[in-house]
Parts: sequence; structure tokens; C-alpha cells
Amino acid sequence: MSLLKVSAMNARLPSNVTVIRRGLNVCLRHIGRARYYSTTIREINGNDESNNNKELRNREVAGWIQQSLLEHPPVQRTTITTRKTHTANSSLEKREQSTKTISTEEWERLWEVRFRIGELKCVTEVIRMKKDEYAFFTPSQLLVLLTTLTKLRRYYDIDRVYQAYQKEWNRVERLIEDKHDLLNFLKIMITTHSHTHNYEAAELFFRKYIKQPKLDPAYINMGLKALLENKDFITARQFFEYMLNNQEVFPVTHGTLRTLLTYINHADDLLALKAVFESWLQKGPSLPNKDNITLVHKQFLKFDEENSNKYWNLLLSHPRLQTTHYKASDRYTVLQSIYQFKNGEFSMNEIEILIPQINRKERSFLYLQLLNQFVEQNNYDMLQQTITLIKNDPEVDLRQFHHSCILKYYVKKGLLMDFMDHIKLIQESESNNLILDPYLFFQIWECAFQAYPILRTELELEMKSLFDNRWYKRTYPWLSRSMELQSYEKTSDVTGDDTFSRRNEQRVDTKLLKRVEKILENGRYRRARTIIMDQARLGIRPNFQFFYTLKKFCVNKGHLPMCNILDTTLKSSYRTIPLKVKILNLRANLYKLAYQLRKAQQPNEIMRSQSLKMIERFVKEHQRELNFQNYIQLAMLASRYKGRYLCDKLFAKSIVTRDPTDSRATYIIYRSLLAFFVRLKEPKKFLSTLKKLNNESHVIVTKYLLSTVKYNIAYFDKFNCEDTNAMIVEYEKLRKRYAFTKLEGLDAIKELMTYLRKWLDHEVYKHQTSTYQKQLELEKQYRKAPKEVVK
Repeated sequence: MSLLKVSAMNARLPSNVTVIRRGLNVCLRHIGRARYYSTTIREINGNDESNNNKELRNREVAGWIQQSLLEHPPVQRTTITTRKTHTANSSLEKREQSTKTISTEEWERLWEVRFRIGELKCVTEVIRMKKDEYAFFTPSQLLVLLTTLTKLRRYYDIDRVYQAYQKEWNRVERLIEDKHDLLNFLKIMITTHSHTHNYEAAELFFRKYIKQPKLDPAYINMGLKALLENKDFITARQFFEYMLNNQEVFPVTHGTLRTLLTYINHADDLLALKAVFESWLQKGPSLPNKDNITLVHKQFLKFDEENSNKYWNLLLSHPRLQTTHYKASDRYTVLQSIYQFKNGEFSMNEIEILIPQINRKERSFLYLQLLNQFVEQNNYDMLQQTITLIKNDPEVDLRQFHHSCILKYYVKKGLLMDFMDHIKLIQESESNNLILDPYLFFQIWECAFQAYPILRTELELEMKSLFDNRWYKRTYPWLSRSMELQSYEKTSDVTGDDTFSRRNEQRVDTKLLKRVEKILENGRYRRARTIIMDQARLGIRPNFQFFYTLKKFCVNKGHLPMCNILDTTLKSSYRTIPLKVKILNLRANLYKLAYQLRKAQQPNEIMRSQSLKMIERFVKEHQRELNFQNYIQLAMLASRYKGRYLCDKLFAKSIVTRDPTDSRATYIIYRSLLAFFVRLKEPKKFLSTLKKLNNESHVIVTKYLLSTVKYNIAYFDKFNCEDTNAMIVEYEKLRKRYAFTKLEGLDAIKELMTYLRKWLDHEVYKHQTSTYQKQLELEKQYRKAPKEVVK
């Protein structure tokens, strides 16, 4: 049965289906479309074995498949819209008519050889001719060039051609009559946009690709990833189910399952993980491989809960999973041992005894898990011990994923020079296997920022100046998108300090957050709630940072009704809730208490006393969970109610619990202490704190800190304080330290840029040399082949 017939049979959607998460109807919006349609999603139950599931899922996804296959024209909303569209199309057609089309004779005479060897200069000429509306090539002619560029892996240049011909290629089905040529064109577009990380365009061409008679699982996997990257999780999930039910049309592989499981793990959705994996066990074309079982196993171990253990044991008892003998494998032993080691049930000596008992591949995997564990614990000594274990193992090499994990430690600590030294050490070794990929690019940028946050603007300018290079982008086609994702705007925290707070304008959660904040400023709670729920209905759960930032915004601005809405709609969807969320709730409760007492006309002393008691109760209840930052938050909260004894105790705890080598933690503590003593009008304590700050070896001095200290000295001077001269001396020390740090940072960034430029130039040279050799081979093949065969 053809896919077209399958879609037609399943065009109607179910009317009575229970909806995932609180029975909400799901509306699927597809990017770049003018039309919408609705569907509903079944509830994910523990037992996913009903006989009518195939028919049910087919119906759910049929609307999307049918829409992608049939390409219905947009609904005509108004006469004006139609007239505008007609005018736009007419002007486009007139422009195309006035632009010269390269004839077959001219193409064969002037362009064919250049296209078939992928000459770089001719790519630039093709783009310029199109932009200047001098002449354009037919899709069949350009397909020759695109095919050659694909062989040369020049995805950046293919994307440049795509940008020039984008309007025409969006209706490519009408331009390429030959079905084989159309199929090749769509494959090239999906591959290119997957490499350039332009997932919107990848999804657009994937929708056209699934109309083809014979599908390749490699391109299906790329399309599925594009859906997930575009936050269309529900469609991706349903499409996966549809493919399992129609494998004669949609071939699926282990890569298909791995793509979906990876994104589910990022969302920490155990129910979805269980349901998807069970679907594969029931209907998959083959038994799940070890890597995919590992993704599931690790995720269930991550959440040490009754339900997660129950789900995992149920999966292990599945007949098909038992057939894999996974439970008797070295991989299972490694993961269980690491889990016990993490919980203190397994010692490092026992791990070392285990190492020679497992095979080479699993030893490499075990080392990676150990590295991750010690990075998470900030345990540098054990990290080095694990590296020594790997180096002493003759059968295991340090691979890129091992190095990425080690570098993660330097990123967390902001140790830029150590980070660079490690990279240099790898590249100087005989087995240099370090490749610049999007994650390493992120680590480089992030480590530099963590090392010198006061130079954020300078760092961004230097990085953009360095990487905005066409030769680098040809070698690394994902660079443009990665640079966009690393560009942040400054945002201030509660204190007004913008040193560490930042948002990325390109991220979906940032756009949503700004939109909701603007709506809340106007007091439109229902509208804000509707927007958030609409995202949930689309399967797009905002990340935790969105939840926390918005909740903090609501508490600070007094939008307490919205706080309750966030707790009832989003809070339960996150697997772990840090204590700082409970502190926000404490603040909200204190504001409610103050409002009630004022309304009852109670004196301020009663409000102060009851508020401090509430804070003390909170500290006692959560004493084991509090970290240094929690202590600071509670101390500053108590200072509003003049609870001097409680504040002193909490600040003392924050100093004891901090990591003395963490310069950011030290900065936050001293910034809070200085503000506290200003609030209490205690100049002597303020001065002694300034002196202690200047004696700290690990601390960041920021422009914000200098400004506030200068302002506070002026504040104390108004009261004829006798310590202001001593304060000015300490302030000058701080200012010199800031200047020294800034100069040191600029030198470090300059050194980083010099090193990166040298590294990238070397990689570009290797890439270009390889490309040139391939071009010579292509030209040789073209010259030898008969003309008829070439055509």
C-alpha cells in the first residue's frame, strides 16, 4: 500500500483520546506554515499493550503525514491577502522573465567542467549573478554543482547557493521534473542543513522528502533530529510511532531510536522514555543495541526513585530485552558499579579490581563514567588519578570524549590557561585526535568567559572577529549557528549586577521569557498562563532556568498569583527542584505575611519577629541541604528584618561551606557582606570586610563591585564617618586589582586567539589540500568518461 493511501485512510483524527499531562488538548504548529490543524495525544500508561494502539497512533500522525504529502494550499483568509500574494507572485514571475536563464549550450561550454570539479570561484560567480539578477541557472544545472560540492563536503558553499536561490527552491517540486534528480536534490539539502545546523530548513526539505517512493533511514534520522531541534517533540514522537507501524514505507534503524532517546533524556521524561523504548521492543525491526539500552539504563539510574526502579525492572523482564543478554554484559556491570560508587557502596579500590575483568571497549566506557563523576564532584586529585589509569592501560587510548570530560573541569573552574595547556598537550602528542566540534567550541568560549567574566564584551568581539571567516566556515559549516548560540545579552540580577547574568536571544526559552515578562508587567496573568500552557501542549516544556527566572521575576515584582500558576503548571514536570526555589517560596510567604499583618494594623515589631521565626524554621528544616549560596540568600532576607544574630550565623555558615578556591563564590559572599553592613550602617564592619576582601587570593573584582563600594563610601561620608579615608585606601587597592585582572585577561584572550588562529589555519590548510586532491580526481574522472555517461 502506498504512503499516500495510508495517509488518506487515516485522515480522520480520534475524538476521544486521553491527553498527555493533565488532559490538555494538543495543537501541533508546524514552522513556516500558514495552516494549522489539531490533534490529541493519548496518555502514556505503564502498560502500553492495547490492541488498537497501532490504529490510534496512525490516526494521530495521519494529519501531519497527509499535510506533508498533499501540500494543500493555504486557506484564503481575505481578498486583500490573496491580492497581495498574487501581486507578489506576479512581480516575482516578471523578474524571473527579465532575468536571463543560462542555456544548455552555454552551460556545457562555460560552466559544466567547473561545476563538475566544484570550482570555488564559480560558486561565488553563480551567487553574484543571481543576486544581481543578471542570470540564473536551472535546478538541473545547479544540481551538478551541488552534487560535486557534497562529494567535497563543502556544505557551507552549498548553503550560500541555497540562500541565493531560497525563494525558488521552496517550490522545487515544480522546478525539477525528473524524480531521480528531485530525490538527490532533497537529500543534498537535508544533509547540508543538518551540517550547518539550520534545522528549520532541514525540516522544510524533510517534509518534501517523505513524499518520495523510496526512503533512506539516514535522511529519516536527520529529519527526526530536525523536528526535535525545532522543539516539535510531539510530532517527532508520533512520527516515530508511525514509522514503527509502517516500516515497509519508513525504514528505521538503531540511529532512529538513539536520536529520540537522546532528546527524551535531555527532557528527563521517564514515562516517555519507557513508552518509546517499549514500542521499539514490541515493534522494532531488530533487538535494541547495547548503546541504546545504555541510554535507557543510565537515565533510570540517574533518578533513584521507586518508580524509576520499577520501570527499569519491568523493562529488564521484557522477553526481547532478555534475549540481548544485556544484564550479563560488561556494560551492565560498569553502570551498576558506577551507580554504587556514586552512592558510596563501592570503593575506588574495588573499581580498580574490576578494570582488568572487563573488555577493552567497556574499560574505555568505565573511565569516561569515572571522569564524569569526579568532574561533577570537583575532585581534581581523583580526576588526575583516573587519567593516570587510562595512560597506564595499554589497550585504551584517551579519546575525544575523554578529553571533553577533562576539559569540562577547567571550564567549570574558569582555568583558561590549564584548558589551553591541555589542548596543546593533546595536539603535540603523536595520537592527536582532538577535533574542533560544536561542543569543544562551546567549551573554549565558556572557559574564557568563566575565567574573565568582566571581559565578556571584549571576548565576544574577539571570538566573532576570529571565527567570522569564510575559510573557517568551509571547514566547520556549523560555526555560524554556534556563534549565534554563544552571543548573550547582559541581564541584571536582583542586586543590579550583570557580571554573570546573561540571556541568549536565539534560544526559544529566552524569547518566551521576555514575552511573558512583558505581559506580566501589564498584569495579564491569564494571558501569561495561556502562553506557557500552549508551549506545554506542543510538548515544549521550558527548561528549568526559564521556570526559576520567571518565578524570581514574579516574586520580585509582586506577581504572586503567577507564582502559584507556575507551581501548578510547570514545577511538577521537573525531576529535581533545588532549594533556591523553596527560598523563593519563603520570600513570597513573607510578603503575604507582611500584607496580612499590615491589613490587621499590627505593629512592625510583630511583623519583624514573626518573619525572623519563619526564616529560622526554614533553616532548621533544610539544614542538610543548604549550600553557601542558600545561606547568603537567607542571610540577606533576614537582614531586611534586622535579624542581626541570625544574619551573622548564616553568613558565617556561608563562608565555611564555600569552596575557598572558587573566586565566583568568594565574590558573591563579599558582595553580600558589604551590602549587609551598609544596610546596618556599620562603617567599621564595612571597612574590615573590605580589608579581608583585598587579602583574598581567589576572588573576582568587577566593575559593579567597584561602583557600589565607591557609592557606599560616599554614603558613609555623609554621616561624617571617621573611617572613610581608610575605606578609600582599600578601594584604591581594589581598583588596581581590577585593572591588573583586566590587563591579565586581555593578554590571556589575545594568547587564546593567537593559538586558535594557528590551529584553525592548520586545519583549513589540511582541509583545502584534501579538497584540491579530490577536485583533481573528479576532473580526471570527467575527462576520461564518455560525454553520454557524464550526462
